[in-house]
Amino acid sequence: MGNERKYSLDVLRIIATILIIFHHYGQVTGLYLEGHINYWNGRFYFGYVVEFFFLLSGYFMYRYIGKITNGLTFKNFFLPRALRLLPLVFISGVTYEVLLGIYQKVCGGDWFGVSITVWGVIINALGVQDGWVFANPMVNNPTWYISVLLLCYVVFYLLTYLSKRWQIPHTYLFAFMVLLGCGAQTYGLNLPFLNGSSCRGYYAFFFGVLLAEWLEKLNAAKKPQNYIFWGSIASVAALLCMMVYKWEWVASGTNYLVTFWFYPALIIIFSSGPVAKLFDHKFIGTLGKITYDTYIWHNPNFLLLYIIPAITGRSWNLLTAKAMLIYTAVSFAVGAISYYTLERPISSRVGRLMETEK
Repeated sequence: MGNERKYSLDVLRIIATILIIFHHYGQVTGLYLEGHINYWNGRFYFGYVVEFFFLLSGYFMYRYIGKITNGLTFKNFFLPRALRLLPLVFISGVTYEVLLGIYQKVCGGDWFGVSITVWGVIINALGVQDGWVFANPMVNNPTWYISVLLLCYVVFYLLTYLSKRWQIPHTYLFAFMVLLGCGAQTYGLNLPFLNGSSCRGYYAFFFGVLLAEWLEKLNAAKKPQNYIFWGSIASVAALLCMMVYKWEWVASGTNYLVTFWFYPALIIIFSSGPVAKLFDHKFIGTLGKITYDTYIWHNPNFLLLYIIPAITGRSWNLLTAKAMLIYTAVSFAVGAISYYTLERPISSRVGRLMETEK
């Protein structure tokens, strides 16, 4: 149950991406499925799936504690991540603004009150769109997650560095960030670096780091882990039952319940030997790799749902589950094209650049 990458965790990443697309599809189109799960304006707020992405990112960051402690510089830690993530954020942001202008022209109205903003594109491209010191300009809004993730990387490096310098266990500092995020979120603080967006990242990301360390220590101690696996399955089942039959029990603090209970249990289950072996296929790994691109592009694609019919004069019925599934499949296809034509070449160039500067 260590924190090494497994294709089985890509399964969770794929499912989470699909749920986010469903969530935004319902938000944009107003789709309501009578008698079925509704991903927008339903009982459960599926926007909390983003907490899973933060948690998983923190989970994989655990391995860098030792590298930073042993002298990994901030430049060599942060720059490769920023250079891999931000070019696609910039390209999608510019594309989104262009599509927004086309939408306003051909559809004769605004898009959810969002305006074209050059300043928004700039801070979006710099990775400070949300959670830092500026108000979110809503440029390809789902990329707020990338801004907050980069902020979490900065804080993670700083705290790891300070834990060595001050001789304080890093677990104390990470636990403090979890509590700080929860407190600021609960009491609605809206300050630079300490606001609703950044706090969602703090409590989920740093809890992911702590989760990875706890599992690593269990491995090192060679303690029996069957009880953890079956306990996690029981935990997932219990929470799902309460959500279905006793919603009032879990309606308060749902974001914390899924972050500190449901998602960690899923990670433990899917990291276990039998489940990991079940999903040990490169195809799943490939789908996992394109989820970032799919996530980045699924929001600009929404504009095309309305631009194309306005130009062609052919209307589409978007208020069906079938339409939502088709849109999701198309979003993954766009993500695949983006991965092979944009992200992978960018990552390759970043890798060569970092090797040159060493």
